[in-house]
Amino acid sequence: VRRLQGPGGELVDAIEQRFPGTAGPDGVDREALSAAVLGKPDELAALEALVHPAVHSARARFLLAHQDAPALLFEI
Repeated sequence: VRRLQGPGGELVDAIEQRFPGTAGPDGVDREALSAAVLGKPDELAALEALVHPAVHSARARFLLAHQDAPALLFEI
């Protein structure tokens, strides 16, 4: 998730578009994003709708790229 939300990450533009003022050249400002969604169930759901599919896709790409590895470990 941090890579997806970091500088040049694939979620940065989408998060900034949905939550203006929460991202910039250094990626997503986690503090600003937290302020935009915490205690706001509809906003949190909107963020999850962006993040969860992107994480799923990134994990699927990783699995394909490493399909011949004897073992894989995910720290989540």
